[in-house]
Amino acid sequence: MASPATAAHAADPFGPILVCTRCAGFIATLLAALMTTSFGAAMGESLVGMIALGGLFGLASFIVGYGLVFARRFYYEGNRPFMGLSVAIFAVAVIVEFASHFGFVAAHRQATTDTASMQTVAYKDAHKAIDEARTNVDRIQEALKMRPARTEAAAQSEIDRSKAHRFWHLTGECKTTRGPETRAFCAGYFAAVADVGGHRERAKLEGELAAAESKLADARGKASGVKMSSAAATSQATVLASIGTLSTAPSADAQFWTNVALAGLAALFCVMIGCLNMLASAFDSNRLRAPGAPVFAAANDQPPRAMIGDTHALKTLAGLISAAPPARAAA
Repeated sequence: MASPATAAHAADPFGPILVCTRCAGFIATLLAALMTTSFGAAMGESLVGMIALGGLFGLASFIVGYGLVFARRFYYEGNRPFMGLSVAIFAVAVIVEFASHFGFVAAHRQATTDTASMQTVAYKDAHKAIDEARTNVDRIQEALKMRPARTEAAAQSEIDRSKAHRFWHLTGECKTTRGPETRAFCAGYFAAVADVGGHRERAKLEGELAAAESKLADARGKASGVKMSSAAATSQATVLASIGTLSTAPSADAQFWTNVALAGLAALFCVMIGCLNMLASAFDSNRLRAPGAPVFAAANDQPPRAMIGDTHALKTLAGLISAAPPARAAA
């Protein structure tokens, strides 16, 4: 026949929740250990240093998760020195884990912000290169709209004809003019020279246009792989800082301290979540008692030895007080 404690345990609906709590506590401790391990490993310069520091920092999470469980056990066994040692180790581990989680969360938030900033800068630079290349192409195309009045061959023929004319030597190769006729002659010569130069400049611009268009195509190709990015961490800090300062445009200092507060809150939660193991240990479904059962019913859940001694002394004293007086001898 099942005992009252066993029946209470079987009927208790809180038992499965405690099992889930124990699993959640272990998973939370493991995740916290991964964070502290990552933070500690980042402090190492060599492979040995990374492994050693990462392992030691990860161990702090397990001490935080299970340190109070051991302290409670030592308390009920009446071993106060070891209970105090467990609490001291737990306190140091809490400081280590809080610092690790704070640094881990803050570093990752800052890394997210820096990555988004670099992507934004790269996006702006890429589109600036596109604008500069497009401006250069437009300038060259605008210059190519101006065409010489005659072909290069016709202009060169006019130059050759002018050099063979008698006015060529008379004007000293059009350095000086001697009346309207020579001025008209030299004007025609210089117009032909300008047309030849215009054709040559045009050929040069056409080459520059091809290079400019190629540069524009390259800039557009590079820009297609660069996307504008926004950091969720920055958006969170901006919104929360706006709420905290009651301003739609919080200052950089307000956003910085908001990020610090968020990192501290996340670190505090990561530390406190390890207490699930303590709660699960204190209210484990295997230790549920039936109504009226002794307070320390389980074999491993005994009161402190000092309390046991005091209880024994009280029982002895009560027995002496309640003992009946010895019967008198018959007269």
